[in-house]
Amino acid sequence: MQKKFICSLLVLVLLFSSSLMTYAEGTDKNSKNKTEAVEVYDYITKTITSKDLLIDESETTIFSEGYTPSNIELSTGTSDESSVDFSVQTILTDPLTKAPNSTSSPYSKVIMSRNGFDTDSNGTIDYWTIGSGFMVKSKVLLTACHTIYHSSKNVWATEYRVYINQFGSSIGSTYYLPQEWTYSPNYINNKDSNYDWCVVKMQNSIGSTTGYFTYEVPSSIILKDSTITVSGYPDVLGYQYYQYYDAGTVKSTTTSRFAYDASTLGGQSGGPVYNSSKVVWGIHTTGGSTTNSGVRLNSTITSAITSYNN
Repeated sequence: MQKKFICSLLVLVLLFSSSLMTYAEGTDKNSKNKTEAVEVYDYITKTITSKDLLIDESETTIFSEGYTPSNIELSTGTSDESSVDFSVQTILTDPLTKAPNSTSSPYSKVIMSRNGFDTDSNGTIDYWTIGSGFMVKSKVLLTACHTIYHSSKNVWATEYRVYINQFGSSIGSTYYLPQEWTYSPNYINNKDSNYDWCVVKMQNSIGSTTGYFTYEVPSSIILKDSTITVSGYPDVLGYQYYQYYDAGTVKSTTTSRFAYDASTLGGQSGGPVYNSSKVVWGIHTTGGSTTNSGVRLNSTITSAITSYNN
């Protein structure tokens, strides 16, 4: 009798365990979560940490509402082009348009960065560049990784200074500093342009002042033949310290990138590529002879943004 009871109990335990295993396997099978290896650079301590970023791919399109402060007006698109130097050749045929100001939306949401590099590792900054970026949260901005990482010298920027509402012939005196940034080691190790993105967490909530963009992960169908605008701060004499933009059409796409015929200049890398509704679809990274291109937003980038939950 006792043996029969023990046997019966064992059967029940096995059945219960099998049920748990089936449930667990079913949950794992149906889950759309995965992890991807990224790295985090601590700007304060100048140290790098590797981590597995949890990525939710349960939806093909990830959408986040932006924010525009009540004191920021929508731009009418009217621009004073009196000081534009059109003798400087843009990458494409269309001249760039100077933003009407940097305090109306969407231009207020685009930042200028001044990036200082110690290229000979002697403890002193010997090379400065201008880059662009854009706010996506109160403390979070997106930019191209190559604006912060000097890929030929293999060094990070010693100084990464962020300027908001920059609009004038000289650089402003107030700037803000980052706390850390998340990036893909595929760009650092392999110089792979498909991973030329960086999610920067700032020390201050500058997005509360500038506002921040709505963004989404675009499908290739959405991108095809769509009108886009690229905006940023050229690092070219005659254009410096003012924000410029140009509109164009998406000409081609790959899994990670898309090309467009909007004109750009060096320094605008890291700036937003957004649609007619001012929704950001990508990060401008590269100039070309017939088209320019950028990195498409994807679930890895948006998950990195979400990890800085502020």
